[in-house]
Amino acid sequence: MELKNVREWAKGKPPELAFMSVGVALIPDLIYGVPTDTYTGSHTLPALRVPDIEQWKKLYVKPKEMLRGCFQFLGPPALEGFEHGQFLTSLFRVVSSYVVDGNRIALQELKRPSVPPDQFKRGLYAYLFSRLEVFAFEHAWARTIGDSAECQDSPNLPIEVVFCLRTWVFCWVVHKRSFWSLYQNARHGDIEALEKLVIVDRNILSERRIAKWWARICEDNESEEFERIHRALGKCPDLIRYEMPQAKIAAAGLIAKMSEAKNHPLSASEIGELFDALARDLAPEGQVVHKDPDVDRKSSQWRKAVARQKDKWSESPFFSSSQ
Repeated sequence: MELKNVREWAKGKPPELAFMSVGVALIPDLIYGVPTDTYTGSHTLPALRVPDIEQWKKLYVKPKEMLRGCFQFLGPPALEGFEHGQFLTSLFRVVSSYVVDGNRIALQELKRPSVPPDQFKRGLYAYLFSRLEVFAFEHAWARTIGDSAECQDSPNLPIEVVFCLRTWVFCWVVHKRSFWSLYQNARHGDIEALEKLVIVDRNILSERRIAKWWARICEDNESEEFERIHRALGKCPDLIRYEMPQAKIAAAGLIAKMSEAKNHPLSASEIGELFDALARDLAPEGQVVHKDPDVDRKSSQWRKAVARQKDKWSESPFFSSSQ
């Protein structure tokens, strides 16, 4: 399965920018296209369920384990048949080893294929793009069947990938802040950081150190701290649940900022074309879709809204040297 229209859109663009843009463009549907009770753990798409709360809690304090799981998800056996697949298999293995064990020697000794760097980069992003395509189609299928019994058989992501999406990615999308910085601040008593984390993942209150702090806060249920966290818990889905058009404007603003940072600026209309291409490629079987119903890429409202979101992303630590 291929995202044919998206591949056409990506032609002539830096491969890393095209890959990241498609990934960001998929985020609104991944986050805002699921039932509002995703965060309660019931009636959720399989791709976003928390399969094991005890393992989930361990990932808060073991980011290396999360990264290793993500690398393994991208790695073999899916690499078979891809150009430079043997090298990529070794690459994911040694990067995982470096992340988890600090093994620099294997990383230094890894030999890249004897091909021009640009050719290798194209091959690498072609592979990553193909993995993104598989995920996009699986998610679209799971969403189509919804809560039916068939949904139990839909492909599940590894818990490390789910954790990355529901904490790290959500924090960037909702708060324009890194999960890790918010988490570290929350563990040191920053109530605003904890409030932001609860909004994207209420399971954070079960993390050992934060759970102790939360227990102390609960001793005084009239305190400002208790009210803030209680309010975040009660309004969690509403606080992050944009209407879909707003979510896509926010994603478009991020794509615009990324393209600017990559010295290949994309106009609001070009970014709108990406959403239209995704809508055509991921349309349910039997339906003919020409454009994304949430995006009016030719309107001045779309252009101005994307520009405003791009400016907001310009203020984010994500695009500055400081965190």
